[in-house]
Amino acid sequence: SYSRFIGRNPAKRASVEAALLLPAVLQSSSENSALDRATKNLDAIMGERNTATTKLQSILDAVSLEAPPSGKLPQAVYDRLGQTLDRLDIAIEPDRRYGNGSPQPGDQVVIFRSEKGGPIEASKPAYQAMKAQVEVSALAASADGSPTVDELQAIIESIKAAPDLTKVEGLRLIAYSITIFKSPPKQQRILRRLTQLSEPERRSIAAAAKTVIVKPSGVSAEEVRFFERLHKTLGLPKEEVYSDLHRAAADEPIVVSSENRVPGVPIPPESKSSIKIDAGRLAAVQMQTQQVSNL
Repeated sequence: SYSRFIGRNPAKRASVEAALLLPAVLQSSSENSALDRATKNLDAIMGERNTATTKLQSILDAVSLEAPPSGKLPQAVYDRLGQTLDRLDIAIEPDRRYGNGSPQPGDQVVIFRSEKGGPIEASKPAYQAMKAQVEVSALAASADGSPTVDELQAIIESIKAAPDLTKVEGLRLIAYSITIFKSPPKQQRILRRLTQLSEPERRSIAAAAKTVIVKPSGVSAEEVRFFERLHKTLGLPKEEVYSDLHRAAADEPIVVSSENRVPGVPIPPESKSSIKIDAGRLAAVQMQTQQVSNL
């Protein structure tokens, strides 16, 4: 394969593409420095950290892969990029090999250090379920047009708390959630995929979105509309939108002012309540409330 490649492309004899066609023992040979250059370029992007956020074009430049001047990247470029990063023990998200989309040169991506490129079993049910929750939670956070760091951190904590994910699966989902915040995908495309999930999975997704939406500062009209659209897509009762949001808001801790005692103020004696409840009137109000709710 190497001989045929350099026969057709003699100018690329020292390229990363050529190096990947060599046997593994020769890829690390001092006679070929293409992979060493790629490693140094990626180290410059990541610095002393184990992760970095940058544009895909920067990664392509680092590993000396050419992108077409216009249009979408061809699959061959993604394949060579994946092989190169796997060889250098670097993972990337979004990664089209695991169904997380095909980023373009101008899109934000996340890279992190992981042995052999962090391979995972993308069809694993636990991974797929958490991935759906991550997507919807990120979209919910972006519903008001201004996602916050706290909202992103809440998503990351939910990924870390998932019991059935491996470390690499969790890292990939965290990186993927960051890219959604940086460049939100089309909502309808993601929401359409959710209709194929089971009812327990759909309810888990709605619960995850509610956790992100409900904040001490309140819920915006854009977020309520997103929650309504989400429930409709998931096939959940629309009336649950308001009851869930109200219940979640009621569960928020109530701020109590600090105690300020004033000496000498007597406590009045407890008085007996003279309030009486009209059971008939209460039943009528409840019936009217139900009618309005149904309407």
